[in-house]
Amino acid sequence: MAIAATASLETALGKLNEHKVGALAITDNGGALLGLVTERDVLLKTGLGHMTFRSVLEQPIAAFMTPLDDTTRATPDSTLDQCLQKMLATDGRHMPVLDASGRLESMLSLRDVCCAVIAGGELESTTSVGEALYFSDQRVGSITEVSATSVVADAVIQMRSRGTSSVLVPLAQRTIAEGCVSYGIFTERDYAQRALTSGVADVRYAPLHDFITMPPALISVERGLPVVEALAILAREKIRHVPVVAEATEATRPHLLGVLSMRELIAHLFT
Repeated sequence: MAIAATASLETALGKLNEHKVGALAITDNGGALLGLVTERDVLLKTGLGHMTFRSVLEQPIAAFMTPLDDTTRATPDSTLDQCLQKMLATDGRHMPVLDASGRLESMLSLRDVCCAVIAGGELESTTSVGEALYFSDQRVGSITEVSATSVVADAVIQMRSRGTSSVLVPLAQRTIAEGCVSYGIFTERDYAQRALTSGVADVRYAPLHDFITMPPALISVERGLPVVEALAILAREKIRHVPVVAEATEATRPHLLGVLSMRELIAHLFT
């Protein structure tokens, strides 16, 4: 999926939302690839300051683009493992595949890699998501969360400052660290494809609650589930973040332990 560098951010967001993808290739007037714009670029580079938000949406998409270099692109003869290692090394989730003339041939996503790994059926790892969570900084006690009364800008600021691609939103008076078991999640995708395309005049100050994914739509996994099976769930449901919960007992409901991303799960298997 490509878009001209002169197109507006608003037009690009419409394409992301229409096609349910996380990145667009940016091209010049001759069709040559200049770079990518991803949901992460949108999160990090849309202004939250004095400019009117309308003016931000009208800016050319090139202003939000990440330029390409040899570490962030592939060729048709690149192996899946080579692409995956580049993605993990650069913390990227999308990689354009260029033909011999440097033209865009296709776009590889981390989800594509995940699906290929699962379809190959060669992974025999018995590592659980609970073990993977041990190495994550998104465990209860340090997890990024904002209150249910927050506005969109509050969540964006937290995600930027913590370097995370999601925040949890407790739906009760207690915080998650205090044991709240009802919560929603707000992600980069929610910001780019729901909040910014909502038509709200200035979405920075819109209630965050309007754009989060909440139970029962919010999918979680138990800590004993093998990482490979968790990846299969993320790939099938087309999501990139999953809360990890402790198993329920007769006396207790499942309680949150943390949140893992698709990238963390894949990295745990291949690094």
